[in-house]
This record gives sequence, C-alpha cells and structure tokens, in this order.
Amino acid sequence: MARSIKEDVDDGDEHAVVIMITIQAKYCHNRRKPSSRFGPGSSPPHMRSPEANIANIWLEGYGDLPFQQDAARLLIEAGADVNAVDESGADCLVYARGNFEMSKFLISRGAVVKIESIFGAIHGENARTLKVLLSGGISVNTRRKPPSEAVLAYERKSRFSGGRVDWSPYHSKVEDHEIFPLHCAGRKWPELARDEPGTLRQAETVFAMVQLLLDHGADPFANFLTPSPVTYGTAPENFREATVLHDLLHHGKAIDPFFQIPQLDIHRRDARGWTLLLAACSGGPDIILSWKQQEDNTEETVTTFQKLLSMGADLEALDKAGRNVLHLMIGRDDISGWKNMSQIQSSLTQSVRRAPHLMNQKDNSGNTPLHLSILRIVERSSHHGSLDKPIAAEVLIAARADYLITDKHGNSIIHLLAAGLYTEEEREMFEQMVQLGMDVNGWNEQGETPLFPFCRQQIHPHPILGFGYQSKGRGLLHAAAGGQAEFFKELMGCGLDAGFEDDAQQTPLDMAAAYGNLEVLKIFEKNA
Repeated sequence: MARSIKEDVDDGDEHAVVIMITIQAKYCHNRRKPSSRFGPGSSPPHMRSPEANIANIWLEGYGDLPFQQDAARLLIEAGADVNAVDESGADCLVYARGNFEMSKFLISRGAVVKIESIFGAIHGENARTLKVLLSGGISVNTRRKPPSEAVLAYERKSRFSGGRVDWSPYHSKVEDHEIFPLHCAGRKWPELARDEPGTLRQAETVFAMVQLLLDHGADPFANFLTPSPVTYGTAPENFREATVLHDLLHHGKAIDPFFQIPQLDIHRRDARGWTLLLAACSGGPDIILSWKQQEDNTEETVTTFQKLLSMGADLEALDKAGRNVLHLMIGRDDISGWKNMSQIQSSLTQSVRRAPHLMNQKDNSGNTPLHLSILRIVERSSHHGSLDKPIAAEVLIAARADYLITDKHGNSIIHLLAAGLYTEEEREMFEQMVQLGMDVNGWNEQGETPLFPFCRQQIHPHPILGFGYQSKGRGLLHAAAGGQAEFFKELMGCGLDAGFEDDAQQTPLDMAAAYGNLEVLKIFEKNA
C-alpha cells in the first residue's frame, strides 16, 4: 500500500501526500504497540518487508524537498524506527544523504551513526553534517565490513586475471573495505587554481572535513592495502601496505591540518621505505600546501617540500629501492606515470643546490637522477607526449651532474638518448653530449655502441629465446636480422659482412632464419 501511494505522489497527486502521512503515521504508531502474538515490540512477519521502513521511503531520492522532509519528520514523531534498515543494510541516516537538518533530527531521535553515514557525508562534501555525525561517538578509524574471504578472493582473482596487469584506474583502485574516512576525505582535495573559485570552495570543505576527522582521533598513519605492481612484506600478491598520509602525499593531496598535528613523526616510513618527504617528492613537491594561502595572492605561498624541510625532514633519505628525492621527483611512477615539471621544478632546483651530491647517486637499479631524466625524455616522446619545459636533464646538467656515469649495463647518456631521437629536443641534447666529450663510439657491457639502440628502435625486433641482444660479439646486421629487409640491405650496402659470426657462431643469416624473417632471407636467395 505504501508503495502504491508513493507512486501516486510521484505522479503528482498532492492529496496522496496527506493520505500517506496519515496512513503511515497510524501504521508506524501501531507497529510500536506490543503484540501478544508476536512478542513485545514485534510486528507480524508480513510487516517486516523493506516497505515497512516508511521513513526511508520518504527520504530515498526525495528527501531534499521540504514537504518530504516534513513527512519523514511526522512519521518519525509517530514512532517510525529510525534505525530500520533496508535489504542492502542502508538505514535512515544513509537515505538522508548528508542532509544536515535531517541527520541532526534523526540523531536526536536515537539514530545510531554507522560508518556508511560517515562516508556519505564525506562523499557529499558536507562538513556540517559530518560534524553532527561524529558527535554520535563513532570511531573515525572504523572501516566498512569486508566481504567474506571467498568473495574477496574471487573479486581479486577476477580483477588481476588475464596475464600482465596494465595498472589502469580499475586495477589501482583501493578496495572499499580498506578505505578509512580520513583517506576518503583527503583524496577529495582538489588541484588548486587561483582563477577557479570552485576549487577553493571545495578545498575549504575538504580542509574542514580533514580537520574534523583529525580532531576526533583519526590516525594519519593508519595502514591499509593498496594495489601495487610490486608486493612488499606480507601483503598479498598485487598489493602493498600503505599509510593514509604517505598515500595522500604520493597523490599530491597535501593538506595543512596534517602538518599542524603536534609531534608529527615526519621521519615515519611506509612499506616502500618512504619518509613523508620522499612521498611528497613522488607526488609533486611543489604543490601549494594551504587553500588559505591561495586565496591571497599577496601572501607568500609554502609548498609541501618547503614545509617538510622546515620541520626537519631529511633531504638525503633513501627508500628501500635506494632512491633519493631527485629519483622520486623525476622518475616514472608505475601507476600514475610521469609528473609535470610544474610540480617539481622549484623543489628540484632547491635540492640540487642544497645537496648536489644527490645528482650522482645511483638507485638499486643503477640509475642516477640524470639517467631517469633521459629515460623520461625518450619514453614521453616515443608515446608522442609533449616534453615539459624546462627539461629535467637540462636542469641537472646545468647544475653539473656527472653525465659520464653509466648505468648498471654500461649504457651512457647517449646510449639512452639514442633509443629515441624522435624530437628536436632529443637530437639537440644528443649533440650537446657529444660536444661535451662523450664518445659516440663507446661500448656498453654488451659491446654495443649508441648506434645499436638507435637501430633497435628503428627495426622493432621480436625477441626469441637464445637470440636476444644480450650476447657479446654481435654486429648491427645481427640486430637488423629481425627487422625490415630494406634497412638490412642498407647496412649491407655500407660494407657490413652478412657472414660475420658472433660469440655463439651465429651469422645474421642464422638470426634471420631464427626470426622467420622471409624478406631478409630472400635477399640471400637473390644473391645466391
């Protein structure tokens, strides 16, 4: 009956409003009376259906209109159960969808605040409602109930099945039951812009929500599992342990209330060995810290990087991969990709000025920050991305980074550059390195000159076990044997010997046969 009348109301029958209020008020009132048949305070089974949650009916999707809020109030005053739930477990506070007055009224009538209501207020970006909900005493470090182990295992298997994971937003999304309210609020922090007042208003709301949660005891270092290409410690495959504050800084969500926490442990490390400064450098250390500073153009702004250094952060800290602040500023993140220079330029310049030796430190992969900056150029240009200015490599070279250092494979800067050379900027830098004295004919540990990686990216070979480019003694024709026949013929025309054997006594002809490159094999058939 309730549903049919509700449908009449939806169709515009104003008289049905009064009818429904009257009927349901009587219904709810009678529902509270003791029943000798079903026990004190109970109702007949047919009255325990989802339709019986009358207050929810009025709040669901309609609660923003004044007369509907009034209807819900009348029903509650008549005895409707403010803690009744529907089939999905949603209660009246959830249906109120963050409405301040209704949430306040429900709590005053005994509604028990559950974690879903907290998340509802945060998602609705309603700081006033969040404050009211928190007054109910719920722990702000509570999370949603996880699914059963069987369901969770199935969901994860489905999510990461199909071979290599490309770490799209779908794969990198944190599971609902792992999210803390503080993390949820912090992730809403917008990228501030003086010419966009809307972002400042949103920032003010997020600022207030984060402050409220911290004031009520939210733990900035609470641990949760997040998807990751690299698994650390005891975390399950495709996951790593993270902390709320480190993760927010990694995603560029620097919010001032965190840095006002008394005795904040700025040296605290997460599973990757990141301090707060390292996390900030991975996410964009030049991000403005406070929305209030952005509102006043005359006030000097403070970046996350500057704030952490002023608090005593260690500029020379290394993570578990041996990376310093420069590695993390310049390098590519496995999920979020490359950062724009606008997010790192100032901090990069300050770092090389304060600690110039950081420019020549190698990480555990054997790369210096300069190596990463070259890889940054080549990868961005190869994917037709625009090169951000100034180019990080130019900043480091101007600061006298050692450009003669090779990586763990013996590759020089020009070996790395030669794998690209798609853009004018790359070619100019290659010429600059040669003019500075780098040997264009220098060999890496595989016995390759820079011409090899250049040819390799031109021919796009297909790797076959035992016929890769890692064995010494191979010439350019060996490398070209898997590519285009015309390019192979051009190299032969330069005088290269097609009968030259590598250390494994393989000739370019053998390589072409192994690749199944019929076009190259036809060259030899014609010559025969």
